[in-house]
Amino acid sequence: MVLGLAVVLIVLAVWGYRRLRVPRIYRTARHELQGLREAYAANREDHKLVTGLSVVLRRYAMALYGREQVAGLTGQQWLTFLNKTGNTNTFSSGVGNVIVSVPYGSQVPVHGEALLTAVERWLKGNRRRRT
Repeated sequence: MVLGLAVVLIVLAVWGYRRLRVPRIYRTARHELQGLREAYAANREDHKLVTGLSVVLRRYAMALYGREQVAGLTGQQWLTFLNKTGNTNTFSSGVGNVIVSVPYGSQVPVHGEALLTAVERWLKGNRRRRT
């Protein structure tokens, strides 16, 4: 009976941890996004904004979908993943496509506010995902 109770408590603890983990990760990502938004408003540095947003997206996606599924994605595969999981086309054919080129030195136009909004929508759309 004690063993059965221990198993039930372990299962409940794991379930509770997973249930609380996503909101905590989401709050952290939103906090980072807000910091990037404020820095961009102050200095309008496109490269820093895009690089920071890329890091936030990758970190959050790995936390939700697992390192195995996300870490190896680059270029168009990464954009396709973001589109699929965000139920959008903003990353492949919209303002979000700069996240695969600007961090590596490409000089393409960046629409900062629109990009911030796209990333914010992606985060919101994925906040209820359970790992």
